[in-house]
Amino acid sequence: MKQLILPIWLYKEENYEPQRDKDFFISKSILKIVYILFSIKKQGGSGNFSARFIPGKILLTVVVLILTASARNGAFLLCILAGELIILCRLSAEKLLVVLRAALAAGGLSFLILLPSIWLGQEQALLLIVSKTILTVMAMSLLVTTTAWHSLTGSLRFFRVPQLLVFIFDITLKYIVLLGDICLQMLYAVKLRSVGRNRQKKRAFAGIFGVAFLKSREMSQEMYQAMCCRGFTGEYRVERHIKWRRHDFLYAILAIFLLILYIHIEGVF
Repeated sequence: MKQLILPIWLYKEENYEPQRDKDFFISKSILKIVYILFSIKKQGGSGNFSARFIPGKILLTVVVLILTASARNGAFLLCILAGELIILCRLSAEKLLVVLRAALAAGGLSFLILLPSIWLGQEQALLLIVSKTILTVMAMSLLVTTTAWHSLTGSLRFFRVPQLLVFIFDITLKYIVLLGDICLQMLYAVKLRSVGRNRQKKRAFAGIFGVAFLKSREMSQEMYQAMCCRGFTGEYRVERHIKWRRHDFLYAILAIFLLILYIHIEGVF
């Protein structure tokens, strides 16, 4: 039997050391998507069905937003600030950081936009608008961070918001999570397959966005066909036994109190 002779190059040891490359942008994108998906899933809540609908809290938030935006006196804004600070003191450190970060970011952006008004002698208007921005964003952040997403959408239907609008909100939140998971898996694949120096990372991200777009189009068609098969007529139902509870009436009383305080301080009548 003839002996097989291997080539000399097969006997040589190869110590391949790929060049170092920075993947900070990919890692940062992964962490950002993970944080967003974690926040949305965490907002899902795990309470019972009766605790999902919070019409009183939404009513109070809407009243606070309207009165804060229309206020012209700093005294009323200080009252709103005092109430929001009381609520902030009862939040956990994680939720407190989320609320303050959103409010301060919005306030800082509005300050930069309105900064030229100082040279026009409108310092008081600048301070008033920035304060309103911080207070309104803080009120919305308090509502979002302390309430599950499905509770918000269900309560919107309780206030006779059009069914199609509530349905769009609900489906949008669900598909943000699904498409976010797809993008996250593709980012992991790009990072694991990146060996050595890659100077064309932008092409990989363009491919991820393209796949996400095509996948969203495919999902929308599948959802439409499934809804047609199930006889969906566009009606978004809410259980009839859901009623205003004790704490909902408390929120309504607080909203009325704020309205009376606004009339007294602003001197509407």
